Amino acid sequence: MKQINQDDARKLLLNSGGRIFSTTFIKKDKTKRLLTGRLGVTKYLNAHTCKGMNYKTGENYGVVIGSYKTEFGCKLINVRTGFSSRISEHQLKFDRDSNLLSYTDFGYSLNGNPSCSTGSGMTTWCADKKDTIDTLASIFNVSFAKKLYELIKTTRPKPYNPSDHDLLCVFDIMINQYRMVNLNTITDLNINKKNYSIKQK
Repeated sequence: MKQINQDDARKLLLNSGGRIFSTTFIKKDKTKRLLTGRLGVTKYLNAHTCKGMNYKTGENYGVVIGSYKTEFGCKLINVRTGFSSRISEHQLKFDRDSNLLSYTDFGYSLNGNPSCSTGSGMTTWCADKKDTIDTLASIFNVSFAKKLYELIKTTRPKPYNPSDHDLLCVFDIMINQYRMVNLNTITDLNINKKNYSIKQK
């Protein structure tokens, strides 16, 4: 069994491409848990999830899982737009009443992971629901804009972004449920028909 560090294990998982893997990790109560799962499963998602399609352009839209959060009293959410291998990402900022305040365009990537470190922003200050939906429709389309507004209006955001805490959302195929796995607690990994032990920091 080959030994790798936590950073290498993280890269293997994030680049698994939806393939099934198994891993052992340590829970908060110090017990070990074996998990067999996959990344990128969206079939069973409902809250914090919103998808759409522009049939004229062929673009598809989707809220980035785990991106819906609050910051200084405002609601933030990231949306990705896909067309063939080109993926672009926007971060949208709403006030307490779910009116759009601003959005940031992070550009696009051809490898599926747009960089969210820098982008060009636009302040909008929408006054009401109609203004918000009209502005969102100019970025995406009307149908997805309405879905997105309802998501922001009716769903409470998560108090934190899991990726900021090295947490990874994994679909456990043995019980058909999502689990949060702390990447810093993984002790071994079986992926791509190879076994690895993870060197702890």
